[in-house]
Amino acid sequence: MTAPVPLYTRVYMDNHDVTPWVESVSFGTPTRYLEQEFAITTHAWHMFDINARFDIYCSYDSALPWASCVIRQGHILPDKVRTVTVARGSQPLTTVVGKSWSSSSFRKTCRHTMVIVPFWGGYTYNLGLVRSILRKYDGPVGRYQVYNGRNDLAQVLALLCGRASFHYVSGGHPRYPMQPIIVPPGKSYWDAMLDLVEPFALDVYYSEWSNSLHFIDPVARQYWRPTMQVPGSLVDTITAVPENRRKLHRVLVRVPTWR
Repeated sequence: MTAPVPLYTRVYMDNHDVTPWVESVSFGTPTRYLEQEFAITTHAWHMFDINARFDIYCSYDSALPWASCVIRQGHILPDKVRTVTVARGSQPLTTVVGKSWSSSSFRKTCRHTMVIVPFWGGYTYNLGLVRSILRKYDGPVGRYQVYNGRNDLAQVLALLCGRASFHYVSGGHPRYPMQPIIVPPGKSYWDAMLDLVEPFALDVYYSEWSNSLHFIDPVARQYWRPTMQVPGSLVDTITAVPENRRKLHRVLVRVPTWR
């Protein structure tokens, strides 16, 4: 029978260590998003500040409790009221639910229609082309803003990341040429980025510490990922399987030009 591996956690509220009062802590990644969400249950029902910031660290080594930061500057969700559990013969327990500090970046939306085009030119030249593009668009337009000179996928992703307050990390994927793109109002920048990278089968890696997005071609495999140190005493066996990526596992389709 395999013995359970202990995971040591430290919880800080506004840089104050509240670990001695913590009964349990859980964290994970919600579906379709990459930020972390967490739940903290403590014995001290009165100690939580709804405006406080939380840091949660994890480690497999009790001597290095701050080996990996899994929640940085997390905040309690305003629509989640603290829940109190009272049982006969035990202390009351309070649970709060929150998300990491960068969760708002995944949900930022544009209030106007974004028209992203690859060409440059004078105002009159651009306006005529943009109007011809919008006439072919079957969705509602309303007020729109034009972003020109975005010739490839990297430039479009950098634009959307900047609008959502992400830090865009360049490199690791080819600079695919792009056609004009329209992002409707109310659609999040994150959803627009997922729609763009899906045909190219790019891997998306998110850094919680720097609020940065990496878009990686699976053929390149350049990740720059941080690692969690695992003591060798915890490793029982290691199995290595070589991977053959001589062929591109994607279909390339030639499409008509936008003109």
